[in-house]
Amino acid sequence: MHLTDHSRICDAIWFKVAEDLGRFFINEFCLITGMKCVGSTYFAPTVENRLMSRYVSTLRALSREHLEVQLSNAKFDNDDNVVKLGLLYMIFCIFLANANYVKIDPKYFALADNLEEFNVFPWGVLSWEATRAAIYNAIENRLSSKRRPLNKADKVCYSIAGFPHALLD
Repeated sequence: MHLTDHSRICDAIWFKVAEDLGRFFINEFCLITGMKCVGSTYFAPTVENRLMSRYVSTLRALSREHLEVQLSNAKFDNDDNVVKLGLLYMIFCIFLANANYVKIDPKYFALADNLEEFNVFPWGVLSWEATRAAIYNAIENRLSSKRRPLNKADKVCYSIAGFPHALLD
């Protein structure tokens, strides 16, 4: 089985098994993950970003690594805030996993502060887009490494963001 780059054909991840092409759409991703994969990912906070100002106000842009440090050192005044920040941490460490240094948009802190909105937000759409883009970037990096001569010591590695666990058997 090989990943193939048919990204211009449609919004799917394509696999080549023997001589047959298979595709993995957002629909399958949704079924496997159970996440909401329909709807707009647009969200404009309407109130002050209370969670961010209360627990991470010292930083303008927050990475996943900084979020972890802040959560470890925070003095929480109620259990609801622990749950809200824990949900945010889970989203960015599992479903939207990326490099530790990638910045988290502050609007997601406002979204986590409103659990009703957080629970209906289409996280699956963001996770699918991140996963698909990461897989195709890995393919492109592999193809570009084939175009240049490799030393014997060179190793080809893939770093896949998003939620690639949905593709595992």
